[in-house]
Amino acid sequence: MRDWFVEWLYVFSVSTRAQACVCVGILLALIALIAGRFIAADFELGGVYAPMTTVLREYVLDRYNAVALGILIAALSGAVRCLRKDRDRLLEN
Repeated sequence: MRDWFVEWLYVFSVSTRAQACVCVGILLALIALIAGRFIAADFELGGVYAPMTTVLREYVLDRYNAVALGILIAALSGAVRCLRKDRDRLLEN
């Protein structure tokens, strides 16, 4: 188990593509969360629909949270794919 973890750390430290996937995924997820908060903060309904404001605001926030989670999962799967390719390339004994 320890050898596998050390191998994974070595390949991750060398693989710039995997590091870029993780960094870009985290950055895009944070941007999606900030955009969701920004959009939900200014959301206001008037008149008869005013009581629905909080419900729709929570719905918008939940959707942006789901988008951020999808971005993170996609970025991590791309990083794993890059790690597998780089592991085969680096450790082809």
